[in-house]
Amino acid sequence: MIDDNDFNFRTFEIQDKEMMIDLDAASVFDVDVEEIRQVVRLYPKKYSDIYSIKLSENEKEEICAKWEKEPGHPKVQEKPEIAFSVVGIFMLATTLNSPFAVHWSKKIVEQYARLQALSRLLSDLMESAEDESLDKEELIMECNHLISEIFHDTSFFSHCNDVSIMNIRRVKGDPDMRSKCERAEA
Repeated sequence: MIDDNDFNFRTFEIQDKEMMIDLDAASVFDVDVEEIRQVVRLYPKKYSDIYSIKLSENEKEEICAKWEKEPGHPKVQEKPEIAFSVVGIFMLATTLNSPFAVHWSKKIVEQYARLQALSRLLSDLMESAEDESLDKEELIMECNHLISEIFHDTSFFSHCNDVSIMNIRRVKGDPDMRSKCERAEA
């Protein structure tokens, strides 16, 4: 069982946007950073500017400097190459094939289906003002139910700072480092 609360990440402000670096994305999705970079190379149309950006040398240096200033973080051994917007992270979930990515890909599709259903219900509710045969109370109850389902899962938008520690342990080859999925299933 995968814990939905494991979908947490930290962001950096890059080009006036909140972005997640590829090294952290690899830790979140429990894949090698090269797999993340390969996906971006294989599907360039999916990862346009609103989803990801290739970091300049200056941006890489700035991120590494910020990273190394955080308490408990050893010297960075690998520099980030790509940064992803929040929607870019969701795009990664739909492109990667790790158990964690597949889990979140399904959740994203389910959320989209709920939003479509809510849109239809709201449209019906607007029409009900003119059509007396439609039960407004029932439509409102259905809308409220869908809204509560959509917003019940707040882990979609939560952030934390521990992802980079996991990445550093993986880069250093920490033998005790278990994947997110293994911890969630335990």
